[in-house]
Amino acid sequence: MVVIAITLQERLLEAANRYLGPGGAGLVCDIAQRNFSASIERITYTQLPRLLDAAEREASQLAGRAPALALAGALRRLVAEVD
Repeated sequence: MVVIAITLQERLLEAANRYLGPGGAGLVCDIAQRNFSASIERITYTQLPRLLDAAEREASQLAGRAPALALAGALRRLVAEVD
């Protein structure tokens, strides 16, 4: 089990704040905890796609479709950079 790098964690949380506002990072951390029973620091590379799907789905419900889609695009670009 290889957890995602700290730099990637930080970039994911920064993107969440950028597209969802100041509570975006907290939302992504909450999503990780609810969906994986793990903190963001314990998310593995294999869990990352499911985390992104959950973040897009839940952000859409809370912040609206446009910010959620913008966040999803940014997160997918980040993941593509590490692949």
